[in-house]
Amino acid sequence: MPDGYDVIGDIHGHAEELKALLTKLGYEERGGAYRHSTHTAIFIGDYIDRGPNNLEVVLIVRAMVDAGTAQAIMGNHEYNAIGFHTVSRTKPGAFLREHSTKNVEQHKAFLLEQSVSRIEAAEALDWFKTLPIVYEADGIQFAHAAWHQPTVNWVKKRLDGGYIPTEEFLSASFNKGTAEDKAIETLLKGPEYRLPDAAGSFKDKGGHIRNEVRLAWWNSKRPLDLIEGSVGVPKGTILPFHQIPDDEFSGYEILESASATFFGHYWMTGTPNRLATNIACVDYSVAKKGGHLCCYRWRGERVLKPENFVKVPSSAK
Repeated sequence: MPDGYDVIGDIHGHAEELKALLTKLGYEERGGAYRHSTHTAIFIGDYIDRGPNNLEVVLIVRAMVDAGTAQAIMGNHEYNAIGFHTVSRTKPGAFLREHSTKNVEQHKAFLLEQSVSRIEAAEALDWFKTLPIVYEADGIQFAHAAWHQPTVNWVKKRLDGGYIPTEEFLSASFNKGTAEDKAIETLLKGPEYRLPDAAGSFKDKGGHIRNEVRLAWWNSKRPLDLIEGSVGVPKGTILPFHQIPDDEFSGYEILESASATFFGHYWMTGTPNRLATNIACVDYSVAKKGGHLCCYRWRGERVLKPENFVKVPSSAK
């Protein structure tokens, strides 16, 4: 076991911020990879899309993984990219992930780089297929969006080596409503709760109409209403009072027994802080103006410390 783990949040193609953060953390580039004398980096997913240097980010992270100085897990953007570029075996002429206007726009930054660096992009896509859905080490749990123990247990039985998606799993997971789809939605995109009819819908930060809210699954308070129990609802959105059923949070109680649980995905803002004594999100909106690329430096503590967060500012405009 290393002396500590540096858990690094969503990078989204911001290579300069990644290099700045690694330098700030004390990593040095030697032999083609960033290295630290006592720490190992854990990358929490979402290496691509939105930023200007997607392929460079992949090269940096992949080199560290190959050198044994880091571990990387799957993000929803990597999973979506695999589906976007994989031809469906059941629908001739179609891809696993639809090439809709919304999906193309979300993936545009990667597609632009792919148009001029086809070999590097193809290698990146092949590497994405080797990324584990979740990762565990030394009693710590890492997932991109959520750690739901029943889903993790089920996925372990279905994936290569317990974590790597098979072709069959990938194909099934892009069919809405399958068990595979539900597992990916939970672990890589986060659990959602459908709004009651009286609440109607709202527009998310991207301007898309939403009929569901993302659950703040880490919140152990009960009961929870739509405001306390959700995350990512834009400021100013008016939602009626509605108590979320407690069973929507079933399966997350096991988090209390872990040394720590880390995840990204949720575009947090403000000063980085823990969400519970042993739970932290490390995504602080690097792809947005005013955001940061964030890391938590874990050194074995059971109670996470606010002072262990490290960040560098985003260059996004």
